Amino acid sequence: MLKNTKIKRVMTPAVITVGPEAVFPKILNIFNENTFHHLPVVDANRKLIGIISKEDILKVAYEASTDTTGKTYTLKHYNHLVANDIMTASPISIDPEADLYLAADLFLSNLFHAIPVVEDEKLVGIITTHDILKYSLSQEA
Repeated sequence: MLKNTKIKRVMTPAVITVGPEAVFPKILNIFNENTFHHLPVVDANRKLIGIISKEDILKVAYEASTDTTGKTYTLKHYNHLVANDIMTASPISIDPEADLYLAADLFLSNLFHAIPVVEDEKLVGIITTHDILKYSLSQEA
């Protein structure tokens, strides 16, 4: 089942993204308004340059709570952070024509839960562990 299914059949194609200069409050707002846990960072040509996870957001919040003395300073700190400061640069990506098995293997071999899908150096979607589970369950019916 996973070896013969292409990523493009299971991935989420409509992906919200930000540019590298997106400010932290905007990024936080995007996460608060959506249910996803990963936000790709792309340049003006949709070339993938990084990814931000909700865990990255929690790290920023934790570091600010230990490094700052109060709410006002913390908010100033947040307003100076941009996507480029908090993203994981050059994340692993996968081709939409790759087998779903490869994505599952990457998830099992690493500590992440989303892989950007890139074709011709442009972001075309994202595949998550949730996508694979949902697909697997739909095949059982």
